Amino acid sequence: MKKELRNVAQMIHLTPSEKELFLSKAKHYRSVSAMIRDAVAHYDDRLMMGRIDAVNSIEPVITRHQAELSRLGNNLNQVAHYCNGLAQTSAYHTQFVATRIEPLLKEIGENLDKETRIEDDILKQLLKSERRR
Repeated sequence: MKKELRNVAQMIHLTPSEKELFLSKAKHYRSVSAMIRDAVAHYDDRLMMGRIDAVNSIEPVITRHQAELSRLGNNLNQVAHYCNGLAQTSAYHTQFVATRIEPLLKEIGENLDKETRIEDDILKQLLKSERRR
């Protein structure tokens, strides 16, 4: 098998500190070029592709999560507006609040807890996938 000649040059621009870094990293190689060839040969871009895939796969979940949080916020604002209206007209009855408003607030709180758990699960998944790399 005939050895391929290295007759193609590739110029890169470096700062003086980057050049020093290259030289220090290449001290165990025959040359800076040999060190760069070795680094590129061993570079695995699957790590970055995996990160991109992870972000792309959670994007719909995050979008749904944001929409649900927005819906919950709207519900909470409506309840607060309604309660303020009752208070201004002196129609604020404890029985009404206990039977109608408190269950709504409880549901909103439960949904917020659920959404927080979903967010935590997403973060755990990302951290777990990051540790595997």
